[in-house]
Amino acid sequence: MSVTEEIVPGLYAIPLGGANAFLIDSDELTLVDTGVMNSADKILEAVQAIGRMSSDVRHILVTHCHPDHAGSLAELKRRTGASAYMHPVDAAITRTGKLTPDLKPSPGMEELFREYIGFDGAKYDAAEVEPEVHDGEELPIAGGIRAIHVPGHSAGQLAFL
Repeated sequence: MSVTEEIVPGLYAIPLGGANAFLIDSDELTLVDTGVMNSADKILEAVQAIGRMSSDVRHILVTHCHPDHAGSLAELKRRTGASAYMHPVDAAITRTGKLTPDLKPSPGMEELFREYIGFDGAKYDAAEVEPEVHDGEELPIAGGIRAIHVPGHSAGQLAFL
């Protein structure tokens, strides 16, 4: 897969290894998830590949606080000036940049867990999150995106519709 793959018009997948990020291209760009730490260059390369600039990224929607989804949030906020949107529960964790070691891997996912989270907890650069997003909230982004609270994988996980 190349730097980006257009899934449907205006929606691009950015493969980052264990997780993907996504770009929504409307009047401004919206990034969904940020990958592990040090993924910012690859994400911004994808932005350039679709003919846009890093300053076009105005919103970053983060599905949950695990380091393979929020690990590059701090760097991307610095480089784009974008606002970051998360559920309050996971936003509190992201502001510290530390996951507690009480997380447990799903059966069969021990190796991925070890790589991305670790059995001693995980750390990534702390990032400010604003605004916090609640269940059912409609975000005025890309014509309207609804946040749906889907706890389970993390207590503050969100799906975006």
